Parts: sequence; C-alpha cells; structure tokens
Amino acid sequence: GLAESQDPTAFESIASRDAPADPSLDLRARKHPGPPSKEERPITVAVRIRPFMEREALKGKFISSVEPLEGQGIVSAYEYFNLEGVAPGDMEEFVNQSQHFNLHQFAFDRVFGLDAGQADVYEAVGRPVVRNVLEGFNGSILAYGQTGTGKTHTMEGFVLGGEGGRSEESPAEVERRRGIIPRTVETIFEEIASRKELEAASPRRETRFSVECSFMQLYNEQVEDLLTSKRKPLNIRENPQEGVFVEGLRKVPVSSSESLLQLVGKGFQRRVTASTALNDVSSRSHAVCRIVVDQQVLFRNQEGRTSREPSG
Repeated sequence: GLAESQDPTAFESIASRDAPADPSLDLRARKHPGPPSKEERPITVAVRIRPFMEREALKGKFISSVEPLEGQGIVSAYEYFNLEGVAPGDMEEFVNQSQHFNLHQFAFDRVFGLDAGQADVYEAVGRPVVRNVLEGFNGSILAYGQTGTGKTHTMEGFVLGGEGGRSEESPAEVERRRGIIPRTVETIFEEIASRKELEAASPRRETRFSVECSFMQLYNEQVEDLLTSKRKPLNIRENPQEGVFVEGLRKVPVSSSESLLQLVGKGFQRRVTASTALNDVSSRSHAVCRIVVDQQVLFRNQEGRTSREPSG
C-alpha cells in the first residue's frame, strides 16, 4: 500500500540541525538495519512528503517540520514549542536549536522526499504490484493521508481529470505528472503485449488475456458506481462463491490502455469534490478502482485442437 504524510506542515526537508539532546535519537550516530527483504513482507508501507504549495509559500507562515532520510527509510518529525511567539527574523535560528523541539522518528519501507517524482514512486511502489498481478497474485495500492497531502496527485496526476491539467503544458510535462493509476494501466497492456510476443514462437501454447474495470466511491456511508451517470446507493453483499462484493457494480471489459484510461477518467470526474483551505478541488469521497486481469492458458495438439492441459 501507499501511505502519505498526515502532518500539514510536513512539506520541506531541513538540510542541517543541531544534534538532539539524547544522542541515541541521532540517526547520524547509528546505522539503521534497513527494511526486510521483499520475500519477508507481503505489505510495503511508503511515505511521500510533498513540498509547499504556492499559497503556503506566499503566506510565508509555514516552516518545515520533517526531515526525510530516504536511504534509511526514516522520517524525522520535529515537534516545536511556542512557535507563535517567534519573530519571523528569528525563526531560522530558533528552529535549529535542539532545546526548542522534541524529535520523533518513524521507520517505513520506503521514504520519498521532496525531489521524488511520479515515476520514482511508481517504479518503487506500483510496478512490482502489477508484475505480481500478472503472475496470479492479488495486489492493492492504498493512498492514505489527510486533505491536501497529495493523494490524488500521487494516484492520478492530472491526466485523468483529477487535477485539471493545462492545455499549454508540453508532452514532457504531461508525462512527468502522470500518477500511479495511468502508469499502472499502461504497464498492464505493455506486459500483455510483451508476453503475447514471446509466445508467438511457441505455436502449441497460447495465453488469452481479458481485462475488466470497476470503479466506486464511498461517500456519506454510501457506495456509488462511478462508471455510470446514475447516482444511486449500492449494497455490499457476501456469499460463499464471491466473498464480499458490491451488488450491481458495473464491470466493464476493456481491450486497450486508451479505453481503460478514458473509462477511469470519466469515473474521476464524477467523484464528489469540494474546495478546502489546502486544495481548490479536494476529493471528498473514498474511491476504489479495481482492475481484474484474467489469464487462460491453452495448449494445441498436433491436430490444432486447444485444451487447458498440455498433450504429449
């Protein structure tokens, strides 16, 4: 899953500070053992720290309260005392004196600092999940954080309509801002095409792929389908065959990354949004985009007949 910083002031890393009063808390004096191997952790938790937004920088009233140590998978959070009484001209000196803060440190599997781009996050968090899905395992990426921390930006980017991209932006800028979902969609179909190409040299084996998508939001304790214009609450059911499912939720077959991106983009545009102090277009609902990839392996005998089991 993907988690995000929940601290509204967790925007900017600080290059240098005095060592904390307790030397055992100073990461520069000890080596972190590092995260466990991929084989040892079925769940990966990463934190992404965003920079100041334009409106925050213009106000000039915000200071950085976190320092990401990306190589060690650690975030240092500084809890300051009595900032309200510090004059702006004295702020830099004040925040660098250890008697004015408590230091808290948190360990994650991955830490993405201010310089981490959308591609960096996807390659570390998204692509491994896609590859596992194509090997037959279930995978999920969850973005969690308070309003304004960058969940929609990380998952969508503006490509799907969530951020309202500007038409004058260059193709390179569009590529740079693509989020996890559009990159995941493209990777799925790229991998399918690559596997079909490899199988072309083996006429006795064929893998057939099918992809379908469903998209829903949870708002005011009601589940709604984002792939239909009809806004009506759906019921959550459970049975022995399907387990937990949403009754009446559309499952739309898709055959290309373009058609899937178009479908998901319409869903994002139907999400409930509102203006907040941190974001002009803030998502007000929880959204779940589910992509199912089905693979069926068939084998041909000498007569050209196909079966699910290889023949001699």
